[in-house]
Amino acid sequence: MQHPSQREEFLAQLYTNCYELLEKMCYRRVHYDASYADVVDDCVQEAFLAADAHYEKLSRHPNPQGWLVLTCQNRLKDALRRENRRRARSGFSIDAEDAPPLAAVEDALDKWADQQQSAELVQQVCDLLSPKEQQVMRSYFVESLSMEETARQQGSTLSAVKSIIYRIRQKARDARGRDP
Repeated sequence: MQHPSQREEFLAQLYTNCYELLEKMCYRRVHYDASYADVVDDCVQEAFLAADAHYEKLSRHPNPQGWLVLTCQNRLKDALRRENRRRARSGFSIDAEDAPPLAAVEDALDKWADQQQSAELVQQVCDLLSPKEQQVMRSYFVESLSMEETARQQGSTLSAVKSIIYRIRQKARDARGRDP
């Protein structure tokens, strides 16, 4: 066993050489978000506590700085996972200024009404389309296929599908113009 002063000297040297590096590495990982300052400080300190606890192994390690960096990274990953889970679960005070606004019933009703109007408009446009245009509309707009995929699916050329999509958009504009 080594003399206690060698242990203290080794750990103090490690602290002097690595503290700033670990802190910068952790802040970079959290995108320099100051709200994680306590998490970063705790992880760096926990890494040095682990170094103290594993002194015998670490003093013979070929790369003690690398060991410390890896230990700190692992502590930070675990801490961020816990912190993000805690933040997701935590409630907020409705008195707090930064609390998210509560959903207004009127907004939900307006959104529903807009969706109903949109559905009616889509139906009006579909009624104006030929069967081929309806197939292209379903493939391109509903199934979100690319123009090339739509052309392959329809057995058409790319330029034919582009023309049909142009006509569909034109008919939709016309239908919207007729609606009050």
